Amino acid sequence: MGNPIWKRVSVGVYAGYGAVLTAGPIEIVGVCGDTLYGDLHGAPPPQLFIPYVQQTQVRRLTYQIRTLTKPEAIVPALRRVVHAADPALPLVDVRTHQDQIDSDFADERLLVSLTSAFGLLALVLASVGIYGVMAYSVAQRTRSAGYPVRQVDALWDRAIRSGHAVGAQPCC
Repeated sequence: MGNPIWKRVSVGVYAGYGAVLTAGPIEIVGVCGDTLYGDLHGAPPPQLFIPYVQQTQVRRLTYQIRTLTKPEAIVPALRRVVHAADPALPLVDVRTHQDQIDSDFADERLLVSLTSAFGLLALVLASVGIYGVMAYSVAQRTRSAGYPVRQVDALWDRAIRSGHAVGAQPCC
């Protein structure tokens, strides 16, 4: 097929709401791989990035900048460069790549947190319920034996003192 760089194509690109971003030929300045954009779970949609100077109407621009310094340190310089290129162009919602990823996964993290909290609550309730059933069962068994716990203790004490309990030694 050949190298598409610097070739021109004519496509009608619409940004939604009937707004035409460009109607004339577009010069291809680069090709990128598939990108998940807006939805991280579906298949990557076909995309077309149009250079700012080739657009007839600008709705949104996204800059991606790689830096070796702290991202917050270069924001003032970026504002100056963008203002020098076009004073009417605002620079808003400046954030790091990690901030963007965190924002995209916020719903999934909330779902995991809520599921974990409800799972822990279910575990606590089940434990309390099992404890209640076991306590009730032990209380019923003690009554059915006919001897309250105090009487059983007294019988053991008498057996130990009299030496009738095999291998039992008085401890006190």
